[in-house]
Amino acid sequence: MITNLTISRVEAKTSKAGKQYHSVYDSSGKMHSVFEADVIAKIQEHLNEPLNLEVVENNGFSNIRKFHEVAAKAPSTNQVMNVPVERVATSEAKGSGYAPKAATMLCAYAKDLVVAGLAKADGVDEAGIIERMNVANRIILESYKFFNTAL
Repeated sequence: MITNLTISRVEAKTSKAGKQYHSVYDSSGKMHSVFEADVIAKIQEHLNEPLNLEVVENNGFSNIRKFHEVAAKAPSTNQVMNVPVERVATSEAKGSGYAPKAATMLCAYAKDLVVAGLAKADGVDEAGIIERMNVANRIILESYKFFNTAL
């Protein structure tokens, strides 16, 4: 199964039978074994980067069998989230400064709809995605205000 892992540490080991292999540790601390020299060489070139690797689980052991590619990095969230967010106070929130539970839930539904629309953004460049996210942020803020005052 191809899995996205970030390998943070590599250790050379020798099996009881005398065979050389490597133990690698992903960013969550889980250990995986690597027996192929070409695979370990590629992993060592890209330590602390997200990688697409073929991982086989067998009898409680995790073995990395193949290096596929360096995974694409996610866009920086500071470019996407540039619309200011206001906290809306209501009397229904009993002075806490936060919207009632129902308004928060309805706003989450609005966000889910926006995210579903962004998933259909095939062929859109980064600037287009950022613009869609800015529109989405404004829609979510407006829905938050609407549901907060409507309830």
